[in-house]
Amino acid sequence: MVPAGTISDYLQLAQRLRDQASQSNHRRTLVLSGEAAWCRQRAVAICRQFADLSQCWVGKETPGGIETITHQQAKGVLGGECSLLVYDAHDTLDADAFGAAAGAICGGGLLLLLTPHFSVWPASDDSNRGAEHEKSAGRFIQYVIQQLQGADGVLLSAQGDALPPLSPISVQAIQRVAAEYPYLTDDQQIAVQAIHRVLRGHRRRPLVMTADRGRGKSGALGLAAAQLMQQGVKRILLTAPNREAVGAVFEQAAMLLAVEVTGSSLHWKGAVLQFVAPDQLLASTEKADLLLVDEAAAIPVGMLQQLLAAYSRTVFASTIHGYEGSGHGFAIRFKEYLDEVAPSWRRLHLKQPIRWSEHDPLEALLAKALCLNAEAASVDAVASCLTSEQCSIQKVDPQVLLENSALLNSLFGLLVNAHYRTSPSDLKKLLDDPCLSLYVMQTPAAMGEQVVGVLLLADEGGLEWEMAEQIQQGRRRPRGHLMAQTLIAQLGLLSGAQLKCARVMRIAIHPQLQRRGFGHCLVSAVKVASQARKIDLLGASFGATSELLHFWKQQGLDPVLLGVGREPSSGAHGALMLQPLSAAGERLFQNARRRGRKFLLAQLAEPLARLEVEVALPLLQQQQDLPLPLFDRLDEGDLHHFAHHQRGYELTLHALRPLVCWGLVNCQVDLSREHAVLLLCRVLQQRPMAQCAELTGLTGRKQLISALRQAVRVLLVLLQHRSNESGAGYEKPPIQ
Repeated sequence: MVPAGTISDYLQLAQRLRDQASQSNHRRTLVLSGEAAWCRQRAVAICRQFADLSQCWVGKETPGGIETITHQQAKGVLGGECSLLVYDAHDTLDADAFGAAAGAICGGGLLLLLTPHFSVWPASDDSNRGAEHEKSAGRFIQYVIQQLQGADGVLLSAQGDALPPLSPISVQAIQRVAAEYPYLTDDQQIAVQAIHRVLRGHRRRPLVMTADRGRGKSGALGLAAAQLMQQGVKRILLTAPNREAVGAVFEQAAMLLAVEVTGSSLHWKGAVLQFVAPDQLLASTEKADLLLVDEAAAIPVGMLQQLLAAYSRTVFASTIHGYEGSGHGFAIRFKEYLDEVAPSWRRLHLKQPIRWSEHDPLEALLAKALCLNAEAASVDAVASCLTSEQCSIQKVDPQVLLENSALLNSLFGLLVNAHYRTSPSDLKKLLDDPCLSLYVMQTPAAMGEQVVGVLLLADEGGLEWEMAEQIQQGRRRPRGHLMAQTLIAQLGLLSGAQLKCARVMRIAIHPQLQRRGFGHCLVSAVKVASQARKIDLLGASFGATSELLHFWKQQGLDPVLLGVGREPSSGAHGALMLQPLSAAGERLFQNARRRGRKFLLAQLAEPLARLEVEVALPLLQQQQDLPLPLFDRLDEGDLHHFAHHQRGYELTLHALRPLVCWGLVNCQVDLSREHAVLLLCRVLQQRPMAQCAELTGLTGRKQLISALRQAVRVLLVLLQHRSNESGAGYEKPPIQ
């Protein structure tokens, strides 16, 4: 029997592994699997051996004398670098944290991955503990183990086993030719020159710069900004999802200009590079010679469109793979918009890695283990003739995905394309979440059984009454159950806790097949399956846009609530839409709709005063019939005198608000677009006259008031007609 290695043996192994990594400028991985104490003891010894290297230890347990960060903190190390990373997965393997931290290792560096023994790891992962997780516990871990076994550049060492042999590697001519200072690669130099052309060339020709992680994209933005400041450009604005995301931009610019960064700005001889958050930028009147948008994939496309309209010289940069946001979806959706509004836009993709050499084994491992290279299947050959009726729809067990990597990659690729916030943690949910059902739409066998649609359905509700009361009181927020918690905590409907709900968490249709009924077919099949499972309510929660409101309305769902705050992930107000599937669901739905409509109409002045017209108008129209407003004779006289004579707007507002609420819910199709926008913005949202004029194309208070009088005249005629139909008998009041 071959004896297990001593700590001294592991130190020698780590040194040889480090030497190999340095020779190739690649990154290597050593996996230590066994009891936590055994793994940590060897990892600590290796860290002390390489004390001169920059190090990072990720995990809950803090070994003596070594700085440790939590899994949550590890998600924020993007842009940082280290030469030795220890990731302790004995408590959990957080997919986002693991990917973010491992991506910070520079060429020649080492990853030490500490895990329980592979035979027990899937069942011991902290995030899968509990009786309700027994059936699905550990599939993600099983998938990771599959990728680790046999992967290039990975050395596996288990407690009790003999020390693994170190395979020799062939160090080919991988040393890249040094680019001309200050550039690190030729790609980076080309990128900087392209940014210069955005400022020096024609207006409205934005640049979209994409790159895999570690290609010097952010560095190129910093170099270009510094050079332009040296050439006399006075004001460059920089935006990104957060200040931390642009650290590398400021660092590169500061290095070239030999100055210090102060908070969110960098000053040099009267010129400034200033960071401003996207929402603040859109709410302000900041002027700039050039706008740089970093990690654009993590910013909602609607906000990018507004930035493009506000600034004529703009660079959009984004990581295509990784954790900053899903660049695939960004590239597809934003490209369509750019083709329409800025057809002369330019695209540039950086390929040469900077932090490590090409063909890095750790980069390949992360891509496989976290599905970073997932791609939707090609349907070029059948897209033009395929119909939704030809496709099959079936519920797929997660175990099938574990055994069929091609299926997993194609459906995850669709999710990445459709949702810019898709992250490695979504892969873990897909494989492990017992409350999640996966429905897959595929082409027929004769067409290759390609995945063309995916829908993730989350089972919710069925909560105990005591839990519901605690949620209503704000004392509890159990994990998941978004629909039930919204119905209870925001609408006050305790019955929402006990009913069985199903929420469409994600839906994705192949880009070449969208707007052709495939999504409708998929949702319809899921409804049938949900009814068979005795589900009471089907719902969808999303960042409200006019397109999504229309889509879900077409599927039979109605809006019941709009969140008052904007979601950080989408920049939009969250909408909840429901469809009852049972008698009990119908009763709850009717109560939710009435309550939600009352909230919406009251909140349009504040806090929804800035809700976009394109969202507010269809949302109002999708409300069910609002009862006729009840006016006394004096109110009726006020409305008549405002509409037909010169009564003041402010003196009539008390009667105008209920009339306009009724009109925009029940009679919007009978109003002109100009009148509907004006009634919404001025009467319900109470926006300033100047904003109303800008939105309607009218000029001056006199013209606005005249248009308001015309709109109210239309509503009064419609009100009289509907009153006569209902027998209420509304008539023009006599002059008092």
